[in-house]
Amino acid sequence: MNSTEPWLIRIMDSTQSESYKNCRVIFEDLTLIHEKERELSNNLSVTFAELLFLINGYLQRHELILKNGHPGFDHFLKEAKDNNDCIPIVYEIIDTELSTYFKSSLVLSKSILDKLVALFEYRYNYTKKTFDSRGKHLKKYLETKYHGSNKNQIISLIEQNKIDWIDDLLQLRDDFTHFSELRQYSSFYIHVPQKISEVKSVKDFIEPQIVIGKNRYNAVNYLHFIYDSLLTFCSMFLKYTGFDNYYHIDMKYKCDKCSTKFFKLIDSSKNIGEPNQGLKIQLINKKYNHGKITCNKCGHNMEMTFKDLKKK
Repeated sequence: MNSTEPWLIRIMDSTQSESYKNCRVIFEDLTLIHEKERELSNNLSVTFAELLFLINGYLQRHELILKNGHPGFDHFLKEAKDNNDCIPIVYEIIDTELSTYFKSSLVLSKSILDKLVALFEYRYNYTKKTFDSRGKHLKKYLETKYHGSNKNQIISLIEQNKIDWIDDLLQLRDDFTHFSELRQYSSFYIHVPQKISEVKSVKDFIEPQIVIGKNRYNAVNYLHFIYDSLLTFCSMFLKYTGFDNYYHIDMKYKCDKCSTKFFKLIDSSKNIGEPNQGLKIQLINKKYNHGKITCNKCGHNMEMTFKDLKKK
């Protein structure tokens, strides 16, 4: 008895409606008819939702500390009062939740770039499936092998975003994943000596920051900046690379999995053939003549454009 591959239906978490609404900026004008492209775009959307979950978690924890204080504050007061020699010291209150949310956000941000490249790779047979070498391989491929009409705009888009934020983001991510530390990040901290009596709560501390080059940024603002930059970059990249147009998949005459022939070839120059008996053909999108063939021997599904299919 022949078996067919089951449909995968994913139920999205309604609590992440904000993220899926934001992702409409990326996908609303695109033509993603192929099942694999829909799967890859869903993976991208889910990762955006996970990133926003981490950012919101960071923000909520940050606000909770400012509102209710932190257990580390009492330890700070004791240590500061014992500093009788008035030695200049920087006290930092480490919060594991904050640092975990922040560092995990860096990892997922890189994952979003990887999933964007995976979608591009499926359509254009790019040999890399990740944002490898900080986008250098992708840029080289576009310069030498890509022939789309927006070639120069895509290359400029990558170059400018690498300068503006991508390279800095990936450096932070690499420092964390490769060396298990992120010295550029600091939690709530304060410089001592100063009048300890004037320090009443964590609100008197400098809020968490991230150092990039010679600049220091508020950590909350930086996470929001990265999220918005990823949304804009992904949206422009996919539109520039032609995902707002239908992707034609040539007719195939045998199964990719078991090599069973699908058609009796009549005219190879015109891609005209008659389906073999028992072959299952499903038209998914009539506008683009896009459909799916199910192999009657192994049940493998293959998508293609039925442009010149001769019906029996």
